[in-house]
Amino acid sequence: MKADAKPTLEEVASLLCKGKPVPDWVLPRLRKRAELVGDKTKLDPTDDDIDRKLLESADQLEKWLGRYTMRVYELVGEEIPDCIEKVLSGLEELTPLIAEGVRIPKRGRPLDDSRHLCAAVCMEIWSEFHHKPQPHSPKLWEACEAYWVHCGHPANPKGHIKNWEDYLRQNIDHPLIASK
Repeated sequence: MKADAKPTLEEVASLLCKGKPVPDWVLPRLRKRAELVGDKTKLDPTDDDIDRKLLESADQLEKWLGRYTMRVYELVGEEIPDCIEKVLSGLEELTPLIAEGVRIPKRGRPLDDSRHLCAAVCMEIWSEFHHKPQPHSPKLWEACEAYWVHCGHPANPKGHIKNWEDYLRQNIDHPLIASK
């Protein structure tokens, strides 16, 4: 793979499988997720993190539905609508999932959500194929960089691919990875 050429999905798959035969499920998975990884839509840079706002909103909704709305129904002696109970139940399940998205880097600048997604896709495939995550693998870093460039993002101009390790380490506890 040339340094200035856009890697093919086949090359990315080969890196993820460390040159071994690529299973039939790898390329379709890479293809399916490439559009998401390649999406360059950015939120307003002055805006707070979307996951943090979602978590705050879920917490507020749970608080007010539980403290206010349900109490009003109880005080007036009416039955609480099923939809309120379903929403509260759903929030109990949803809030921890949203909380996983609130990532705080241990050092340096905040992690880029698009890079985080790229690392998650590569880590999921790597973990399924190799039966362990291995975020410290330079071969996995290389696969992340190749997939990143394939999806239309610029290559790291200095050629440092070790920065992928931070993104990969954050994916180890993700349910899709941890179950492998």
